[in-house]
Amino acid sequence: MTTICAQLQQLDPSRIRGLIIRAGNLRTEELKKIFTALPYLEELYLDSNNIENIPEEITNLSNLRILSLKNNPLDCLPNYIIELPNLETLMLPNHYSFKLSPEIINHLPHLYQVNLNSPSNNDLHLLQDIVQIRDQYFQKSQKITNLIKTLGSLLIELPKVPEVNNYNMMIIHKLKQAFYDLKFVHTRLRNETVIKPDNRSSNK
Repeated sequence: MTTICAQLQQLDPSRIRGLIIRAGNLRTEELKKIFTALPYLEELYLDSNNIENIPEEITNLSNLRILSLKNNPLDCLPNYIIELPNLETLMLPNHYSFKLSPEIINHLPHLYQVNLNSPSNNDLHLLQDIVQIRDQYFQKSQKITNLIKTLGSLLIELPKVPEVNNYNMMIIHKLKQAFYDLKFVHTRLRNETVIKPDNRSSNK
């Protein structure tokens, strides 16, 4: 694995957007080198590498969208995972002791998919976490719904204001566009899966 790290350091990091290392038995120091050498990574697959801890250097990967940690002996995600602002998909370890933190999930603004590729879907603590995540998600969704209603009511009343000139009409037009954009985003959020259990065998 040291050879792989040395090879990565010889490459142009700005050209590498994805990295797959499986069954490599990565040590913490090797992970630090990878996270430091490849700051532009968008997809990172580290399945089956006997990873017990994720070093803080992972916060260098500010563009990371997909992170796969399946089949590793991690017990939880470190708090500094929330410093990956563009993370969209998490694929997590498959053992009973792994615990998913709702606080971490809710501080990842673009995260919409969490794959639980394991029997740990039946673990009581994990199920409780999933319920909390869903509850908090729908609370946020309700706030967006209320905002859409308020904005819609405002758009109905604005044209009734006396002396509506061209400038005011332009503002109304922009508000309408914002209204429809917000409705589109809201509909998309409601249709997306926040938690997506993956019941496939890890051998597949």
